[in-house]
Amino acid sequence: MYKNLIENGYASIHIAYWKSKAIAAGLFIKHKKTIYYKYNASDPEYMKKYSPNHLLTWNAVKQACRDEFHHFDFGRTASNNRCLIRYKEMWGAISSDLPYFYFPPQYQKVAEKTESGFLYKISTLCWRLMPDSLASKLGPLIYKHLG
Repeated sequence: MYKNLIENGYASIHIAYWKSKAIAAGLFIKHKKTIYYKYNASDPEYMKKYSPNHLLTWNAVKQACRDEFHHFDFGRTASNNRCLIRYKEMWGAISSDLPYFYFPPQYQKVAEKTESGFLYKISTLCWRLMPDSLASKLGPLIYKHLG
């Protein structure tokens, strides 16, 4: 089951349900004649069996066409994230280079960490295992230093 939870002139939140449980959600931002697929979250237990992200994307694309938007932007993806690139290409997305510029320059070193790197893997594992109460306190402190 699918539901468009919030719809206004600037954004929409699409939610996929299995029975009465929300298993995925996506935030879509609207600007001029473009829809930006900004954020997505999915319950890993339901990903392979039900493909809820396909349902969210399909309904967002249908809505964009119905509302006469000209572009559907799937957003940035790290060049080494082959799975996400393949997903976006499956929908007809066309890749283009979009460079980053950093100030101060030392932030570039943080951004260059790849998803396949040891530091990235260990930090994301720690973050996933961290209690929510601690993550909610550390998140704002860390986020402002990520550039």
